[in-house]
Amino acid sequence: MLNIFYQNGMQNTVKSSNSIGDLIKQKTGKSVGLIINSTNPTLGTVGDIVEYLPHKLYLKDVLNGEVLQQIGNNGNAKNLVIVHSAGNEDIIKAAQVLKSLKISEKSSCDEFEDRL
Repeated sequence: MLNIFYQNGMQNTVKSSNSIGDLIKQKTGKSVGLIINSTNPTLGTVGDIVEYLPHKLYLKDVLNGEVLQQIGNNGNAKNLVIVHSAGNEDIIKAAQVLKSLKISEKSSCDEFEDRL
């Protein structure tokens, strides 16, 4: 069994993430879990860029690491996390957090081992 998750990037809302999740579900026939980082309505894209640029780890990276850990510990199912735009940086930083804490994610983070 395969679990599918979608992690959004810049210039996104809950509504747009739900729409993309629905599109993935239509194409795959599988339910899609969402990892949403909505754009701040006041700061807009500038806020997204400021959030994306630092090469430091922040609380949101630890929280994303927790999400990845929960996904990876969800039984023996394989997991596919589809990332868009700045979602790639979020998932890489989350994997860095897990690696620094010496937490192994056999399902979710294998692809990132070489990049860390």
